[in-house]
Amino acid sequence: MTSTLECLCGCGLQTKGGKFLPGHDQKLRAAIEQAVGGLSQLRELAETHLGYPINTELSDTSPTVPQRIWQFLLDLNGRQICDDCITVELRLKQRQQSQQTTKPLGLTSDFNRISGTCVRCQQIKDVIAAVSK
Repeated sequence: MTSTLECLCGCGLQTKGGKFLPGHDQKLRAAIEQAVGGLSQLRELAETHLGYPINTELSDTSPTVPQRIWQFLLDLNGRQICDDCITVELRLKQRQQSQQTTKPLGLTSDFNRISGTCVRCQQIKDVIAAVSK
């Protein structure tokens, strides 16, 4: 027996188990686009929310998690942040994604990984910061 779900477009109709009725995902996308003033405004909102540009090239060249962390740390201009807060700020799935990147970065001359106060949560724990050059 297939369970029914309410269509996520907000029409109130039931699907046969999927998230949307056929074509309703595009109906929702078009309504969101119109509500924010067009596709370029929607893209700007999404990029602001994500913290990185949306790439429209055919190849998958979205920044990797380590690339996102590297850039995030550079953008903090030497302020110290912990792995937990990096995970939250970059919306990573697991704290280990942050730790697996920041531990090796802390061994380089470009970053310091020490015990200190995190700029975001204000807790004393292992933090990392880009070294000012």
